[in-house]
Amino acid sequence: MATNVRVTARKNRSGRDEDKDRTFRTLLSDFKRACNDANVLQDLKRKQYFESKSDKKRRKKREAIAEARRQRRKEYRG
Repeated sequence: MATNVRVTARKNRSGRDEDKDRTFRTLLSDFKRACNDANVLQDLKRKQYFESKSDKKRRKKREAIAEARRQRRKEYRG
């Protein structure tokens, strides 16, 4: 499951080095945020080791239960 993460830089109108550095830093932070939103690191960690079919079922069931709890909590607060 490959995920493409694309981030584009805004045009730098002035040629100052400080502006180039700021542009790079914002580009890097945007890239990190996009990777976080796409769950790239979580997928990488999960796929680092082999996971059997039964383990996948158990994990997905645990995740579904946790998500249901979050939804109930959200509805209760809201």
